[in-house]
Amino acid sequence: MKYIKANVFVIGIFLFLLIACSKEKADPTQDRILCDTIAVSFSNDLVPIFERSCSNPPYASCHTWVTDYDAIKSKVKNGSFDSRVLEIKDMPPTPNSYGIDTLSSEELLKIRCWIFYGSIDN
Repeated sequence: MKYIKANVFVIGIFLFLLIACSKEKADPTQDRILCDTIAVSFSNDLVPIFERSCSNPPYASCHTWVTDYDAIKSKVKNGSFDSRVLEIKDMPPTPNSYGIDTLSSEELLKIRCWIFYGSIDN
């Protein structure tokens, strides 16, 4: 009986942690609040981030599209860009042998706000 109680307790803790740590989509209201004070330009703010993190020489052969507005816009529309960059956060992949760091919270916020306000080519 003692082992059953211990097992039920361990399973309960496991289920609680599993539910508590699940990923949730960003709240659009929160995005509006965060983005109200940020003006983001695709060419001035995002292209430099993408060039540094995605198309510098180690990745250049497979990420040639990252400074092409139409290519990025199509990935934003189909959800793959948001998923990989903002939710999973595995782009750029880290750790890596190229010396490329993960995107900073400021860079991620700029990207999120650009998408929130319609992914404009500006």
